[in-house]
Formats: sequence, structure tokens, C-alpha cells
Amino acid sequence: HCDKVGVFVNESLIRILELGMQLGLTHIQLHGEETPDKVELLSSHFHVIKAFAVDETFSFDLDHYHFADTFLFDAKGKSRGGNGIHFNWDLLNNYRIDQPFMLSGGIRLEDVNDILSLNHDQLIGIDVNSGFEIEAGLKNVEQLRQLKARLDEVHC
Repeated sequence: HCDKVGVFVNESLIRILELGMQLGLTHIQLHGEETPDKVELLSSHFHVIKAFAVDETFSFDLDHYHFADTFLFDAKGKSRGGNGIHFNWDLLNNYRIDQPFMLSGGIRLEDVNDILSLNHDQLIGIDVNSGFEIEAGLKNVEQLRQLKARLDEVHC
């Protein structure tokens, strides 16, 4: 079984549904200003991951997004992703909802020990991207193997 994730930024509901069904997506990752209503509608068709850009002013009061299956906390930067930075992970101490979340934002191989030491009950995974790229869109496969091996040591 392989999960297929589609990443969308402020895309129309119709377009997400069309592409999701056409491509057999199991998960929809939303990185824009999608409303709780849109998340609710999509949640009846897909596993919904709702991303939020986090900085020192971010409020973890996310009860109105309870239809999302998972939250993704990314660093707030100039772009909606790929900024190569992470936010102050101590802010996660303010997250007290039972909903699982993933951590994103400039994660590199050298961050693994810090991530493992977060010890937050709701942290279920990490989303790596630009920190493992040789250039935009081209991943460093050896670093990804090292990451997987490091995580397997701890969790297997």
C-alpha cells in the first residue's frame, strides 16, 4: 500500500477533487489560506494535512480545523515552503490539541537529534524537502538514506 499525497496552495475545491480522484491521491496537503469549511469538505474524500506557517506570533488555537487529520507546522518565511529555515521548536510546547502533527521547515540531517529530543506526544513525523536538496527539485539520496537509517535506529 502506497500513500499518494497532493500538495496544494489555495487551489479551488473542484480542482483538488478532480486531480485527487484522477491521480488516486489518498492525502491532500494544504499550504494556503484554506478555510475550515474547505478542509471539512475535502476530509470526506481524502486524509487532509493542513499546513500552517509558524513564527513567534502563531496561535496554536486550531480547534476550528478539527476536520484535518494531521497538522503540519512549517517555518514562516518569504515563500510558502522551501525557505530552508525552521521556526523555534520550543513554540511546540504551546500545542495542546490531541490532533497529530508533522514538523517541517528547513530540516537537515544534523537536526535529527534535536527533533528526536522534542518528545511531543502528538508529533508523528517530519516533512523534509529543501534541506535535503542538491538543487531545487533534486534530492540528495545519500542524505535521505542516512536520515532513514538514523530514524530506524531509534524507532525499530
